[in-house]
Amino acid sequence: MLAVSTAWNAKRHTSGRAVIEELLALGFEDFEINVHFSEEMLKEIEPMAREGAIRVGSLHNYCPIPPGFSRGSGDLYLMSDIDESQRRLAVENTKRTLDWAKRLGAGAIVAHWGEVMMFNPQKSIVRRILEGDPSAKEEMKQLYEQRNQRKMPYLEQSIKSLQELSEYAKSLKIRLGLETRYYFHQFPGIEEMEMMLDVAPEVTGYWHDNGHAMTQQFIGIARHDDYLDRFGDRLMGLHLMDIIEGDRDHHALGHGDYPVEQYAPLLTKARWQVMEIHRATPEELVASRARLQACGFGG
Repeated sequence: MLAVSTAWNAKRHTSGRAVIEELLALGFEDFEINVHFSEEMLKEIEPMAREGAIRVGSLHNYCPIPPGFSRGSGDLYLMSDIDESQRRLAVENTKRTLDWAKRLGAGAIVAHWGEVMMFNPQKSIVRRILEGDPSAKEEMKQLYEQRNQRKMPYLEQSIKSLQELSEYAKSLKIRLGLETRYYFHQFPGIEEMEMMLDVAPEVTGYWHDNGHAMTQQFIGIARHDDYLDRFGDRLMGLHLMDIIEGDRDHHALGHGDYPVEQYAPLLTKARWQVMEIHRATPEELVASRARLQACGFGG
C-alpha cells in the first residue's frame, strides 16, 4: 500500500470529508490520517472507511487532537514525562488513537516516544553548519553526549509507556510504529531503537522516516544507512519525502537530494508506505506518487 498523509492538506480544512475528497480528486485512495484531525473530522470520514470508499492504513498519534488543544502535534504529551500525570495523559490519548485506528480499519499507528528535557538549539546549529561554521558539529556532538548522560529517567518512562500501550495495541490487533526522530534529544535515537523494539516485538516495528534520518546524518549524530542496516529486518512502515539542505524535509520527491531509487529495494518491503509531504502543489504530489510507483512502491 502506498498511502498519502493528510498532513498535505489537513491544516487547510475544518472538514475531514473535505480533506479526503480533495485527495480523492487527485486519484489517492489509501491514507494515513495525521495529527491535524479532530474527533469531529474523524467521524466525518468513518462512514467512507466503513463503506470501502477509502482505505486507511495508519494513523499518526495523536489522532484525534486531544481535548483542550486547538492544533495537533505528535508531541502534545510526552511518553517520557517525569510527571506521572502527564505521562498518563500521553498513554490515554494514544489509546484514543488506537481506538480510532480500529474504527477506521487501520492496522498501525506511528507515534513519538518522548525526549530528554534539555536545551534544544538544533535549528541554529543547522544554520551554522550550512554557513560553514567548523565548530557547529562539535557543539552538536557535545549536546548529544549530554543527552545520553541525562536520558535514563526519561527513557524509563518512555519504556513504561510503550509496555502499557503494547498490551492495549495487542488486544486491538494494531501495530505500533517506532519512528526515526528529527531532533537529537528525542526517543528513540539509534542507541535506544533496538531496546524499545524488543519491549514487545510481536506488536512493535521500525518506522523509517527518511527525512528525519537524513537530518540526523547532516548534524552528525547517526547515519541514515545505519538505521536501515541495523533495523531494516524489522522495517514496518515508512514516511517518504524529499529533503533539502540537510534538514528541510517534507518536500515532494525530486525537489531535494534523497536518492529514493537507491533505497527502494529495501524500503519497498515495508507494509505501510506513506508519502508524508507538506510542501507540494497538487501536481507535485501526484508526480511524487508516480516516481515512487516507478521504483516499486505500492506494489
